[in-house]
Amino acid sequence: MPAPKPESVDIITYEVGFGDCFLLRIHYPGQTRSRSVLIDFGSTQKNNFSLGQVSQKIKSDCGGKLDVVVATHRHKDHVHGFTLSSKNRGTGKVIRDLQPGAVIMPWTEDPDADPKARQPTKRYSAHEKSLVKRLGNMQALAGALAEQSKMFTFAGEKGIRTQLKALGENNLGNASAMKNLRTMSPRTYYAYHNMKLRLSRELPGVKVHVLGPPTLKQSAAIEKQRSRDQDEFWHLQASAAHEALDPLQLFPNAREIKNPVWGRWTRRRLRKARGEELLSIVRSLDHAMNNTSLILLFEIGNKKLLFPGDAQYENWMYCLEKKWVKDLLRGVDVYKVGHHGSLNATPKTMLGLFQKTRSQHPGEVMHSLLSTKAGVHGSVDNQTEVPRGKLVNKLTQETQLTSTQNFDGEISRMISLEV
Repeated sequence: MPAPKPESVDIITYEVGFGDCFLLRIHYPGQTRSRSVLIDFGSTQKNNFSLGQVSQKIKSDCGGKLDVVVATHRHKDHVHGFTLSSKNRGTGKVIRDLQPGAVIMPWTEDPDADPKARQPTKRYSAHEKSLVKRLGNMQALAGALAEQSKMFTFAGEKGIRTQLKALGENNLGNASAMKNLRTMSPRTYYAYHNMKLRLSRELPGVKVHVLGPPTLKQSAAIEKQRSRDQDEFWHLQASAAHEALDPLQLFPNAREIKNPVWGRWTRRRLRKARGEELLSIVRSLDHAMNNTSLILLFEIGNKKLLFPGDAQYENWMYCLEKKWVKDLLRGVDVYKVGHHGSLNATPKTMLGLFQKTRSQHPGEVMHSLLSTKAGVHGSVDNQTEVPRGKLVNKLTQETQLTSTQNFDGEISRMISLEV
């Protein structure tokens, strides 16, 4: 018996502050029930609604049943809502009780992968690079850096303290959420570029293309980051910070002699320099984790929906070399804006492939979805603000932009497309 074909899809964007949370609700003709896909559920800076309120709205919107859950990567602003409390309660329990038939995560989350793995569930000799192990070590360091934020107490250091704390906490391991994700479904996929997902049972008539991340055997570029590429990203020029970490305080309990008045100017500038160096390090950790993010393209009837998580250029560059990927991207109808609108996640090469824009195809203009919160990361002065103003302006001009920053006391907004 042939699989039923979808007739329409709802794309629901939830207001979670600084984070991502989206639900796809796919409808079929006749008696075939609708199918639901939850893509990420997290936040580091909430606005009007708690994750508890959002979880109950998800439960209502999916009719008490999820078919697929996607966790694009383990950053807190994408997975915190999957966390179970110490008594196995909370928002993670709400999602778990919706009994998803399948969970999709990036290959670097495979619990059976060797620490030296370059792709899932295979072992390699000791000389191989160990990305999986290094990601774990990075997250231990991220916790220490988040603690370091407490030392920046001068009035002029508020920006450093806020960003260091936010980035450090976002890069923690989120162990409870990840354990819950790995065990909430009978089938868990640890996906990588061009992996074939068998989801016909959960999503009949829907194709899910995995564009990224590549494994290290496919491309070693995801170990690096090019967030300052002048030709690809949405900024003019920002000075590079030195990626070096000063030694931590050797004698934390020793009596500190206060600086004389004539030394305070020097002391404050040294503290600021230290803070900027710590920020440089934690940003590098953030980039490394973003390069493991899933890039999924859902092909539902004649519509294509692109969800790249926080994927950055190193993740994108491998798939953008492939003709079949370019062909898919040209027909995108819905683009979930990468990394909350940051400068390093929407390369111009990728954006230039979209054909359903106002300048190229005014009769059928694509949608873009932006879940973000201003003032959490980056600086307007350094042209690194999130969301990046130039990118938002471009998306506003060329697409039908839905941004959570424009939600007026709404917990969610929905767009519906016939397919």
